[in-house]
Amino acid sequence: MKLLIIAHAAWRYTGYGVPVLPLVRELRKQGHEAAVLAVEERGPGKLEYRGVKHYLPFRRPYGEDMVRACMKDFGAEAVISLIDPWVFAPAEALAGLNWMAWCAVDQEPPQRGLTSRLAHASRVLPFSEWGAAALRQAQGATGIEARAMPIGIETKVFKPVGREERDRLRESAGLPAGAFVAGMVGAYAGPDRKALKENIAGFCQFAEGHPEAHLLLWCAGAGGMVDEYRGARGAAGERVIPVSEWQVRYGGRPEALAGFSGMLDVLLQASAAEGFGLPILEAMACGVPAIGAANSSMTELIPERVGWLVSDLRPEWGLAGGYWHRPTAEGVAAALRQAQEALADEAVRQCMSQDCRGWASGFDWEIVGERWGVVFAKLDWTILAG
Repeated sequence: MKLLIIAHAAWRYTGYGVPVLPLVRELRKQGHEAAVLAVEERGPGKLEYRGVKHYLPFRRPYGEDMVRACMKDFGAEAVISLIDPWVFAPAEALAGLNWMAWCAVDQEPPQRGLTSRLAHASRVLPFSEWGAAALRQAQGATGIEARAMPIGIETKVFKPVGREERDRLRESAGLPAGAFVAGMVGAYAGPDRKALKENIAGFCQFAEGHPEAHLLLWCAGAGGMVDEYRGARGAAGERVIPVSEWQVRYGGRPEALAGFSGMLDVLLQASAAEGFGLPILEAMACGVPAIGAANSSMTELIPERVGWLVSDLRPEWGLAGGYWHRPTAEGVAAALRQAQEALADEAVRQCMSQDCRGWASGFDWEIVGERWGVVFAKLDWTILAG
């Protein structure tokens, strides 16, 4: 079967770009070929990147106006969208296609713009079981059964480093010996879904009593906000250290992000909502436990043995028509204290590291690829198209 994948280009270091090449690799193992309609690129044009054909949109940035033409040119029989479906306009832009919507669900109830588009999908594949359940509970959401399909991780890239390598990485980042290092991964945009402000404020509350604590930020678009916000937090704010914007945007390949995770004692990822939370699993594959929030997909991605969940949350009704649940700074600070106290015991640290690696290994791309094989084996496209 030939497939068209609607996603960020495979050269983009984003949550919708990094999975493209591993997905194509796993599909090829099963005898399928795929091309990419590379959303948000400047076209028109066609090019090949690492053996994968890319179509560049030229009118609409998400390419919905040229999906059919790309499918005809490539000979594709089906479409997999790895992008938020609510961006497609009009809502029925992909109607009538053999369309598998592989997507994030992060609001409760799911926003109207999402469900109106999923009504036209042949198969709905949310990244998480939480998202699948939220769609099933939404009245009149799609009429199609939602089945969870996670994003995979490259466990050969994201893997634990030894103590000597960790110390070397920390020294190169200017961190002092004996530091307790938390890290955040994400982007700052719009309504701050990652809850960067609450996480930074919570860290600063914690750090006031822990002079050894440092927070590293791998966050695109956050520079101005971080500089202004941490400047108001006194000495603790000076230990909030952003990675350079250049490194995040242009050097953010998986190997570099794995090195970032290798420096950490704990990943701080207590977001207001997560459709999946890929950095959480990537850190865990490196043996690093995570702090999340007790909402959305994080409730299933962070079981107790591999991290902590902030339960002190504020519901927030979004303009899209669904709830996020934003953590409080006090809740973040409390979770950091729990993490620091637990990881001070070397036996606990080693046990958690092994559990993190074992848990994340269940999301290795080879395993996710097998799940895709099951999906394809059960599909009768002639029935779905009719």
